Amino acid sequence: MNSKIEHIEYYLPKKYETLKDLKKENPSWNIKKIFDTTGINKRYIASNENIVDMAEKSCKKLIKKNKIKNIDFLILVTQSSPTGIPTSANILHQRLKLDQKCLCFDINQGCSGFIYALAVASSLIEANICNSGIIVCSEKYSKYIGKNDSSCRPIFSDAASSVFVKKSKKSKIRGFVLGSDGNGYKNLIVPSKNLKIGNKTLKKNKIYMNGSNVFLFTLNKVKECFDQILVKSKLEKSKVDFFIFHQASKFVLENLVRKVGIDKKKNIINLNKVGNTVSASIPIALKMALQNKKVKKNSKVLLLGFGVGYSWGGCIIEC
Repeated sequence: MNSKIEHIEYYLPKKYETLKDLKKENPSWNIKKIFDTTGINKRYIASNENIVDMAEKSCKKLIKKNKIKNIDFLILVTQSSPTGIPTSANILHQRLKLDQKCLCFDINQGCSGFIYALAVASSLIEANICNSGIIVCSEKYSKYIGKNDSSCRPIFSDAASSVFVKKSKKSKIRGFVLGSDGNGYKNLIVPSKNLKIGNKTLKKNKIYMNGSNVFLFTLNKVKECFDQILVKSKLEKSKVDFFIFHQASKFVLENLVRKVGIDKKKNIINLNKVGNTVSASIPIALKMALQNKKVKKNSKVLLLGFGVGYSWGGCIIEC
């Protein structure tokens, strides 16, 4: 039994910040340099919402707009859950009034989280355990970021995406490649207590990112994953219509395009509109590309997420 992505929706909070707003709070910041590096001018902030609130709004939009009735699974990808116990998926299950036969669980994964969840969802369908279900990626990194953090605050944005996956006669999701390297866990971390790394003391519940190390990992491992996806899918690079990488930053994406050797016109970018929305970034970028008709029906798209963990994952989908 095969699977496919049938529908996508997303939710962005009402509140947002621009680089001008950040300049007012941090006059010493070089806003032009930040924009040239990140490509991000506007980011969304969930000031009075948690990730379940955002996930609920995205899912209800998805269900209502597409008249979805059969939901056999609910997978919630997040690293900023409001509760330790129970899972946020259980709370969302109650809010959406889903059937008790619907299985639900969280996946605590970051920028590669959507791909991990898509692999699990496809496996549930192909194993004939489920016929259809929802992957919702909801993230609120803003709660981990200090006001004066010039590395992370100009990048990360709060948002939620929801994706309806169902069985299909034809294989429209294939070539999964997934991987992890726990040796890099300290390079992007929110410690539960003050943590000393080298000469640095990281603050409890605040995000720390070693940008240079994460960048080097990205260039090396993403290229390897990219090549493996094409081999596993039995596709030549020229036969892929579009590429959607995790929307990390302008600097990272420009270097990735050069590293993997693709036409930049085929690379989908929406950073300036929404920022880096962590696990939600790939679904939101795909939805926007479908809305503006850049990506069309039957387009072959390579999806590839990478980041915290370290972790990475990718696949080919047919729209």
